[in-house]
Amino acid sequence: MKTTQENDTKATAAATAAATAAATAAATAAASASQAAAIVSTNIEWIKKDISEIKDALHCMSSEYVTQVEFRPIKAIVFGMVGIILVGVISALLALVIIR
Repeated sequence: MKTTQENDTKATAAATAAATAAATAAATAAASASQAAAIVSTNIEWIKKDISEIKDALHCMSSEYVTQVEFRPIKAIVFGMVGIILVGVISALLALVIIR
């Protein structure tokens, strides 16, 4: 009879130890999940702040800079003037070479 009681006592002790280990692991996992949630929440706040800064920078940039479509006529005028100047310089050089 003692052996059955001893076996029951040992089994109860083993079950208690296993349950304690499982409870400890669950508590550790819950604490880790809580910490992970706090870190993710902090990271999301940083991301929102960064996106806000990018939007502000784009808004300022759009009011200070000219788009390529708006710049195209100016570019054509400047290239035309540079072309006329270069044709004049090359014509003058050729005239000097041909006359001599």
